[in-house]
Amino acid sequence: DIAMHQFLLNEGADPSRFLFVLSHADRVFPAEEWNDTEKCPSRQQELSLATVTARVATLFPSSFPVLSVAAPVGWNLPALVSLMIHALPPQATSAVYSHIRGENRSEQARKHAQQTFGDAIGKSFDAAVAQFSFPAWMLQLLRKARDRIIHLLVTLWDRLF
Repeated sequence: DIAMHQFLLNEGADPSRFLFVLSHADRVFPAEEWNDTEKCPSRQQELSLATVTARVATLFPSSFPVLSVAAPVGWNLPALVSLMIHALPPQATSAVYSHIRGENRSEQARKHAQQTFGDAIGKSFDAAVAQFSFPAWMLQLLRKARDRIIHLLVTLWDRLF
């Protein structure tokens, strides 16, 4: 893991986009104490996870917290989705969010994906307009249209994704 992390950094990966996930939290010591009824770790397992999480956080600094999940039982998956959506580049958030199962979605992740979608449209619109030399009156008209187009598309986001 350390070698891969270093390789990615050497290749120019943005360290602020790294997300570190401890999978199989249901197997952490003492594994036999996993609460199958509530589908969550026991108190002792929570302490073990906190220890491992702290160790990983010191080895791999990131702008996002280290997160533990137990995917087979769905434990902490909504938190993982929320962190993933925030870690993704803006142009990818809506497409990824659209493939997430409903039970793993959160309102916070949905709003972030919707907002970054609007931001990406605005940047694309601005880049397209910048390619041409428009008179001042037309630029003013295009700016008004831009805001309305973005508002409309963000409003329709749920239907698009």
